[in-house]
Amino acid sequence: MLGARHSVGASSLAFDEDRVPGVVRPQRLLIDIKDAGITFDGKGGRVVAVEKLDAQIRTHEFVSIVGPSGCGKSTILRLIGGLARPTAGRIEIDGETPNEARLARRFGFVFQQSVMLPWRTAIDNVMLPSEVMAEATLKRRDEAMRLLERVGLKGYETLYPRQLSGGMRQRVAIARALSFRPQIMLMDEPFGALDALTRQKLHALLLELWEADRKTVLFVTHDVAEAVFLSDRVLIMSPRPGRIEEEVSVDLPRPRTDATRSLPGYLALVDRILARLIH
Repeated sequence: MLGARHSVGASSLAFDEDRVPGVVRPQRLLIDIKDAGITFDGKGGRVVAVEKLDAQIRTHEFVSIVGPSGCGKSTILRLIGGLARPTAGRIEIDGETPNEARLARRFGFVFQQSVMLPWRTAIDNVMLPSEVMAEATLKRRDEAMRLLERVGLKGYETLYPRQLSGGMRQRVAIARALSFRPQIMLMDEPFGALDALTRQKLHALLLELWEADRKTVLFVTHDVAEAVFLSDRVLIMSPRPGRIEEEVSVDLPRPRTDATRSLPGYLALVDRILARLIH
């Protein structure tokens, strides 16, 4: 429903036409970024973090952002998610401001660290957003249990973070982000601290979840191969002040599998983006 608004109350839990699992709807413009930028006050004066950002993200897309360290990749997610306000240009989320979209619970956040509360079990960590929203019903707990099963953690619900591996903790973080049915997933290097084998397993999990629900995903990573494997498009950023210098379409068949990593087209895209970053 174009331009639909979702109240902060319980009614926001209802699926709209873009949120029905397993149903792929026609794509439409969801995130519109026009000439956006943000400047901070630093010790040496004003610091331009990102500037002149222009991008359009459509519903159901999986878009990755790559670029050198310090170029503002994470800052873009903060701007889109309403956690920081642009000092130039504008950002709209389906006709809303980022802050309005955040209050309407359109976003699920997953960070490099799982940010699990150590005194809470896996299921209780997944339930935390529901408790904050005063919606910790038995139905929501059942949904949280099903989410843990979907991310491969059935039987681990009562374990504490110290009893889980890094990959398991990130699975809990993904389940928690999905627990209030967000329209958009903002993922900031969620697999950056994991070993290569665990990363590959979580790539497969993430794509399985995405294929089922087709949420819009914005994924920040330093790993070009990871970006190509997961994405429909890859946005390449310049060094600070960060700008989106190039957009690369990833025209590889889905569903993606381990065999995808050996395709000439996949390898060519990885080489192309790496060359652009090194240049």
